[in-house]
Amino acid sequence: MQVVGPKISIKAKVNEKSADDHIISQIEKPHELFDKELLKKTLEVYIGEQVKLNRKSWAYTIKPDDAVIKEDTVIFMIDNSPQEIEFNKNKEEFTQYLRDKLNNQFIAIQTEKREIEEMTAKTIDPVQKFENMVKENPVLLELKNTFHLDL
Repeated sequence: MQVVGPKISIKAKVNEKSADDHIISQIEKPHELFDKELLKKTLEVYIGEQVKLNRKSWAYTIKPDDAVIKEDTVIFMIDNSPQEIEFNKNKEEFTQYLRDKLNNQFIAIQTEKREIEEMTAKTIDPVQKFENMVKENPVLLELKNTFHLDL
């Protein structure tokens, strides 16, 4: 006695799966428009939640006033490399939070590093240093003259 079961075709399964994927991709995803004010309010709520969760470093990395909106992309300005690392670590979860709260599944997040001017160190000789101190406290000049001090 031979048991004959249903015939299974791998090719048919692959075709069936791709047809299902096509149907899923056709489902409408929410795409509501949002402005800077709505984004700012949403970010302030998120920051408050992060502070309560004791994720202060991450919370202070997000600055609502520095966010720039370009279509469905939100660009955050960051100051340094540690902030960039913190941002990248939380980017996926943060993006999904914004997508859910703003009801827009097409939101993308980017970061831009803020350009900081390099401060050049000036060498100050003792005379210049003393002059700067005298500007803040003129009594030093009287002391210098009274005791006939050199610089």
